[in-house]
Amino acid sequence: DVTVESSKTVDIGTVRVIEGRSLAGTVVADGQPVAGATVYAARTLIGTGTDGVASQVAAPLASPADGDAMTAVSDARGGFTISGLSGGEITVVAEQAAVGRSRARRIPELMPGQNELTISLEKFGALRGTLRQNRQPSGAPTITCQSTSTPGAIYRVPVGEDGVFRFDRLAP
Repeated sequence: DVTVESSKTVDIGTVRVIEGRSLAGTVVADGQPVAGATVYAARTLIGTGTDGVASQVAAPLASPADGDAMTAVSDARGGFTISGLSGGEITVVAEQAAVGRSRARRIPELMPGQNELTISLEKFGALRGTLRQNRQPSGAPTITCQSTSTPGAIYRVPVGEDGVFRFDRLAP
C-alpha cells in the first residue's frame, strides 16, 4: 500500500497500462447508415424491454451484469468505435429509439473483423402476457427474457399486481 499525504508527491515506481480491446463498425437499418444509435458492449447486458426506463437502469440497455459496459453513439455515417474493452466474449447491442434495436451479438475475443462490424437495427417487437402461479395472477416484481441463440443480453420489465407484463422494445 502507498500513502500519499496532502500536497506531497510520491514515486510509486512504474505503472504499466495494458491497451484494451476495441470494436468498431457501422450501425444500419434497411441497409442505410443510422446516426445517433447507441451501441452497448459488455460480457452481459441487462436492459429494459419497455419504452419506460427502469429506475435501476441508466438507459434502455446499459446495466452490465459484470460492471464493464461501454457505449458509443454512431456518427452521421453510422460509424462507431468502442475502446478499452476487456478480453473474452463481448455482447454487442445497438438501439436508436426512432428506428429499433439490434439482435444481441456475441463477439469472441479472437474473431477477425472486430473493427468492421455491421450491426443491423430492426423494428421493435413486443411480447405481452400474464404471469401465473397456481393458476392465479402473480405480481412478481419483474420478469426477464433473453434470446436462446444469443444469451448475452437480458431484458426485464415490471409485472403488475394483476400479473400482466409487456415487453415492447425487443429485437425480433
